[in-house]
Amino acid sequence: RVQAPMNLVRPDTVLLDAALFHATNEARKRFFRPLLQPHHVLQHAAADYAQAMIDKEFYGHQHPYSPLERTAKQRIETRGGGFDCTAENIAYYTALDAPDYFYVRYNRQQ
Repeated sequence: RVQAPMNLVRPDTVLLDAALFHATNEARKRFFRPLLQPHHVLQHAAADYAQAMIDKEFYGHQHPYSPLERTAKQRIETRGGGFDCTAENIAYYTALDAPDYFYVRYNRQQ
């Protein structure tokens, strides 16, 4: 399944989430950082927010249409989670063809 072609119109977001989580932990392992543990509240908050950005056609860390879910912390608390600190990474992908050399690379020097 890992080598299967990806449908760029309707990507398998569950598989993408798992792959990103795994890749993040692989990078953390290489740099002797503690591994992340999955958490259902965080996953649901992130998935719901991603869907809201698609449905409402906005992109950003602050929800412009829901005052009760304006921040990542509020989105997590709304779903029953409570953490001392929160952070959020969002990314936008495009299905446009890109050259082979077009990729993100970790550069420890910077």
